[in-house]
Amino acid sequence: MKELITAGNIASTFCVTVQAILKRAQKENWAFIEEMGRGRGGKRRLYPLSSLPADIRAALSEAPLINDPVADIIREEPLPLPSVKVDTFAEWQRECRDARLRIVGEIERMKRIEGIEKALKHFVALAEAGKLNDTLAEAVEKANARKRKGKALCTFTIRNWMRALAKGGPDTLAPRANPPKPLPEWLPTLLKLYRQPQKPDVSWCYEQMAKAGTSLPSLRTVQREIKRLGVVEANRGRMGRREFKRLLAFSKRDFSELLPTDIYTGDGHTADMEVRHPQHGRPFRPEIVSILDVATRKCVGWSVGLAESSWLVADAIRHSVEQCGIPAIFYADRGPGFRNDLLGGPGIGILDRIGTGQESSIPYNSQARGVIEGFQKFWIRSAKASRAYVGKDMDREARKAMFDRTRAEVKAFGFAKSLTPWDVFLDWVGKLAESYNNRPHSSLPEIRDPATGKKRHRTPNEHWAALAPEADIIMEERAVLEDLFRPYEKKKVSRCVVKVLGNEYSSPLLTLHHGQDVFVGYDIHDPSTVWIRDSDGRAVCTATLNAHVTPYFPKSVVEKAREKRAKSRLERLERREEEVLAELNGGPPILEVSPLSGQELVFQRQHEEEFEEALHRKPAAPMTQRDRFRQAKQWEKRQEGNGAPLTSEEAAWLRSYRMTTEYQGEADLYEDFGEAMFG
Repeated sequence: MKELITAGNIASTFCVTVQAILKRAQKENWAFIEEMGRGRGGKRRLYPLSSLPADIRAALSEAPLINDPVADIIREEPLPLPSVKVDTFAEWQRECRDARLRIVGEIERMKRIEGIEKALKHFVALAEAGKLNDTLAEAVEKANARKRKGKALCTFTIRNWMRALAKGGPDTLAPRANPPKPLPEWLPTLLKLYRQPQKPDVSWCYEQMAKAGTSLPSLRTVQREIKRLGVVEANRGRMGRREFKRLLAFSKRDFSELLPTDIYTGDGHTADMEVRHPQHGRPFRPEIVSILDVATRKCVGWSVGLAESSWLVADAIRHSVEQCGIPAIFYADRGPGFRNDLLGGPGIGILDRIGTGQESSIPYNSQARGVIEGFQKFWIRSAKASRAYVGKDMDREARKAMFDRTRAEVKAFGFAKSLTPWDVFLDWVGKLAESYNNRPHSSLPEIRDPATGKKRHRTPNEHWAALAPEADIIMEERAVLEDLFRPYEKKKVSRCVVKVLGNEYSSPLLTLHHGQDVFVGYDIHDPSTVWIRDSDGRAVCTATLNAHVTPYFPKSVVEKAREKRAKSRLERLERREEEVLAELNGGPPILEVSPLSGQELVFQRQHEEEFEEALHRKPAAPMTQRDRFRQAKQWEKRQEGNGAPLTSEEAAWLRSYRMTTEYQGEADLYEDFGEAMFG
């Protein structure tokens, strides 16, 4: 390959005029070739590098090494750059390899001007004299791969680099990494002590091994070895599987392809503040169930209750469906509030009836539900504005002062006077949910604010409005939703009667369904009527409580018997009155009795007082089925040690009542709805 250079390139290297170079070339009779180009007569002269004088070649070779600009050398064929494979080298190895490639490339350029031997010696001499430009001087330092700086290169080393490059490619120029340091013999034994869930510190493990007679280096050396293992290996065994997952790789879910109502996700959160209980006014922490749309991060529904239950979750889903539409998938954890027959039962579950599929996350994998878990921080941050905040980061002294104040108010007034009332708390939750939907969300696309002109993220409401035209949002009428969200149970018809929650309901329209399973829907606040649907979900009828119950005898017969009994009693009382009047008027006593003793007089006086008390006592109102169950729950709490102990009569009544079907039916209702069943 023949390399050529123009007079202008030579002139720029020596910082002289082109005429001076042309004059010397003519005087010394430099060999040249002519080619068509711009200039006198449309031609220009190109001088072969190999025919130039030695001082000219040396200057051309040295110029790129001293000056930053590279000499403009015209080549008939461009030199191909060596390809570098993707490697697993450390950063310092890659830098050293690239520096050596740079030096070898310069030698290849120089040898075409003055030959390989002169090029090597020339480059080494410039490096030793410190005349290389900053870029090449730094490359020499990195190419040496030595801790001691200032050591220049030698021609033998550069020759070896050139041979390695020609034989094995660029990666052969990378220095070998130091072999991994072997693990000390004492480290496995120490790790057995260190990798415990109790999380002992290194110094304790060091002391235990020293007591056992193990030869150990200094404590500082041991600590460095533990640190050299890395955070993951050092914590293996010290963390459980759930906690250890936080240190491992994770997969980030993409929601860019989702549309509104594709996926709703929900979770419950115990409020980090105390409010006034709606029934007894004492302090308590309510449960907030939130429903979010995954595509837009919008809070589509919420519900607040005394504790997380299946009915509270169902109410939150109902609210989300009424406000924003029926979701295709409902995604939540496997807690009892979300995994139950009320929501997911086949045929009778609320989600099944509205056509929503239910998906649950892996147990103890809250990271998979980061959308709703992150939203819970919004409630925590908002609760900090309340003086009744009881979060774990609350100052202990201030929290105790608030606790003492509210409990003192309960003793003085019967309720926590300074706490937020229930209706005010519900209004607070609703306003916070609305404010969340109107604030920018960092996971949503950026837009330019029309008011300020600045860039910001979309709010959930804005993103919902942008995607809603593309989504298939299904909205139902309120009457349809009331039936869809009515709890149903699968029961068998027996002679036009179905039994649910300890009650019996009947309708003659169930005649054709004898022995068949039907779905029975009920209202927990009104047990008078139930709604019956067949196995395909078609409406059959409404059944009434105890509609099949008839009097043991006809009403007229019973009334006549009662009148006859009352008439006989009046006759007996009239005869008794005549006897008393006769005795009062001096007539002979009907019966002579001996005088009463002192003890008998005391007993008689007690009986008279009890009679008078019973005479003036108002008859107690008859207890309903719900009242009896409420009394049983109160006595159960007393039996567990919360209150005065039960008497023997109360304990006997509670044991017998627990065996009744009435108790079993009410207990099933209590398990689903808790204290809400009492209204």
